[in-house]
Amino acid sequence: MLDEPTKGIDIPSRVEIQSLIARLAASHVGVVIISSDLDELIRLSDRIVVMKDRVKIGEVSNGPG
Repeated sequence: MLDEPTKGIDIPSRVEIQSLIARLAASHVGVVIISSDLDELIRLSDRIVVMKDRVKIGEVSNGPG
């Protein structure tokens, strides 16, 4: 589980972290990302779940599955 994994870091580090996350997911490791960066979520996620006050209010499939 990653909470805002690239918030406040420089661009090269951000690219490296996102690449690592993508490689983990490609190797069938389950990855949960909590992020306010919608672009990052779209790039890295197969499924995006939107929650408010601990209640799921939406879900979007963004890839296989």
